[in-house]
This record gives sequence, C-alpha cells and structure tokens, in this order.
Amino acid sequence: MEKDKLIEYLNFLNKIYDEYVDYYRDYNYGSNKKIRDRGLANAQNKIRSFSYLVEQDFELYKLLTSETATDYHRSIIWDEFTSIQYFSRDLNDAILKINQRIKSI
Repeated sequence: MEKDKLIEYLNFLNKIYDEYVDYYRDYNYGSNKKIRDRGLANAQNKIRSFSYLVEQDFELYKLLTSETATDYHRSIIWDEFTSIQYFSRDLNDAILKINQRIKSI
C-alpha cells in the first residue's frame, strides 16, 4: 500500500477517534442521565457512520481487520471492533499500527 494512502487513512482514523472519545467520555462519565444517554447515542452514531465509510473502502477494511484472514474471521473481528466497549481501544491500536507501517516505508 502506498504511503500517501496510508497517511490519508491515518488522518481519517485520527479524526474519528478524536470525535468518538468525547462522546464516549460523556457516556461513561456524564454528570447526569441525560448527558450519558446523549453521549451513548452520539457514540453509536459515530460508530455507525464510521462502519459505513470503512465498508465502502475494502482496502481500509482489510487493514483494520486482517489482511491475511478469511472473510469469516474478518467479520468476527469487525463485529468486535465496532462494538462500543472495544471501539476506542481497537481504533487506537489501528492508528498505532498504521503509524508504524508509515515509518517503515
């Protein structure tokens, strides 16, 4: 994969991560139920829009799941990746992985 494409993916993922973290923080640590509920709804919407965009770009989908796995294994990885409890962790791991790949090119 070309370095320019990886940088484009990295910028996209960083933007999503920055937005998601604020929503997730509200969901987990909001001072009242209304803030927590709104944080949850916003976090879920961010994950859905992210999923839609990634599923339109098979190269990014493969990069985030596994480049060597079967379609079945990718779908299992993707289901976990897009769950609210693992999304920030897995997205952060993907950002670090892409950063390392860019440095090695």
